[in-house]
Amino acid sequence: MLASHRGLEIRQMRPVYLLILGLGLGYLTGTAGGRPVPATAEVTEEPRREALKAGSVINETVLREISATLKRIETRVEAIEKNTTPAGAAPVRAKGVPSNSKK
Repeated sequence: MLASHRGLEIRQMRPVYLLILGLGLGYLTGTAGGRPVPATAEVTEEPRREALKAGSVINETVLREISATLKRIETRVEAIEKNTTPAGAAPVRAKGVPSNSKK
């Protein structure tokens, strides 16, 4: 009877033994690869800002870029309005927004 009781105990402990075996194999696999090689990277410097320009010169450049972008957007909006507005109907514009179309 003692032998059958011991066999039952071994069957119940089988998942624990398998878990321990799996953890051991995982540890050995992880350590067998050797030391990790450190990563190397090329360091580049950012381009230097134009620190010697006066604030008004920088602002003028930024405002010109914004103006060009807004002109492109307005052109695209007019093209969309032209394609979506029925023939002969005036395009609907928000209050206070001037139309760039020449009359």
